[in-house]
Order: sequence, then structure tokens, then C-alpha cells
Amino acid sequence: MLSPLNDSDGLLNDNRDNDAEQRLPQQHPHASTKMSCSLMCGECSACITIIMLAMADRLQQLPASPRVLRWMRRWKRDKQSTMTHNAVAVASGGANDNDNDDKDGTVYWIQGLDQVVLGNKSFAESVVFLGQFKLLPYLCYMLSGMVCDVLMLLTDLAWHFWLGIQDATTCWVISFTLSIVPRHSALKVMCFGKYVGGYYHSLARMYLGMSASIALSTIGNYLMTKHWGVAHYVAWVVTLIWTGVVNYFVLKKCWTFGDDKVAESE
Repeated sequence: MLSPLNDSDGLLNDNRDNDAEQRLPQQHPHASTKMSCSLMCGECSACITIIMLAMADRLQQLPASPRVLRWMRRWKRDKQSTMTHNAVAVASGGANDNDNDDKDGTVYWIQGLDQVVLGNKSFAESVVFLGQFKLLPYLCYMLSGMVCDVLMLLTDLAWHFWLGIQDATTCWVISFTLSIVPRHSALKVMCFGKYVGGYYHSLARMYLGMSASIALSTIGNYLMTKHWGVAHYVAWVVTLIWTGVVNYFVLKKCWTFGDDKVAESE
């Protein structure tokens, strides 16, 4: 009489297991695919970062040639002679000390790229050429802007020739508005450094700061193409030049807007 009871207990346990399995939340059929894609993206970004760090480390180990070192000694000597109002002997003595420092130490072409790759600092903040030269922030802004200008031009050409939009002002507004996203990332790397308040807050501030530039450039482009008879891409270049100069000062202010509040909260 014990065996039927044992069998029934086994059946009850099986039924309980089946009920528990049914109560478990079923996984979405595409969840595993999304998880694998996210893992692959993370692995690819990590691999790209490692490769860029290796390239940066390789570049940072390139020493300057003796000719460049001699030029640096002459440059230091001339700089000291112009800045010093004392005797010539004092200036020459300082130049000799610098010469000994140059001979004892190794001067590298470029340093600080690893900080740019890791996202700690911008190119203008951390990268040093020949141990003492840095690029001006506005020059870094121009270099990053040139790359984004090419992307903006390709977008304008695609809308004009591929999609058949003949209005020059419409093409300008679309290409300029879409180019703000890559400009935002390029400015972080080249000029201004870390995002203040996070990526999306910083991007929203950039769109808000450039809204006046978008409106004024649209009006100017419309007047040039519709009323003054300027060609499509001639007006595009003219509008691009003056907006690039104005946007530098606007973005410099917008990028650090709220930095004090973020620092106090931290």
C-alpha cells in the first residue's frame, strides 16, 4: 500500500515542477539576440580602444631628430634673449643650462595622446609637441570643424542630388542641423574635453546654443540664394565661414554652462 502513495507523491512533485516552470517569465525571443549584439558592441569598442592606445603609445615613443633639437635650442636661446633685460652673460648661461637638459633628456615628438583616447582630456588640453608646444584651442576647433564640414557637405549633396531637393536653404538647414551631432563629439575630443552634465544634457545645450545660429544662417542663406542670385554652394561656403567663427564663442560658453552646479553637486 506504500507504493501507490509514493507514485502519487512523485506525480504531485512533477505537476508542481511543471506549474513552477509555467509561472516563470518567458524570455522574449529577441532578447538573446539583443544581449549578444550589446556584448559584441562592447567587445568591439574595447578592442578599438586597445588598438588606439597601442597606436598612441607607439607615436609617443618617437624621439625627435638631432636637427629638431638644435632648432629648439636656438628657439629657446632667442626666446630668453628677448624676454631677458639683464646682461648677455646671464642669458647665455641660461641657454647653456637648457642645452645640457636637452642633451641629457630625450625629447619626443608628441605626448598626451593616451589621455585623449581614454577620454580624460581633450587634444588641446593634453597633447604636447616636442615637450612644450600645444595647439591653440581655436586651431583644434578648426581641425575638428573641417572634418565635420566634409560630412555636412556630403549630407547636403545627398539631399540635393540624390533626393532631388532643389531648394538651397532647405538643404542647408537639414545638413547643418544633422551635423551638430558629430560636431558635438568632435569638440569633446579636440577642444573642450568631458561632457558637463552627461552626453545628452551637453548635446541639448549645444542645440539650444546653436539655435540662433541656425535661424540666422537660414535667413542669410535664403537672402543670398533667392534675392541676391548667389549660387547654391557659393552661398553654402559663405554661410559656413561666418557661422563657424560665431559658433566657436557660443559653444565655448555653452559647453561649460552649469559646470559650477555640477561641481557643487559632486
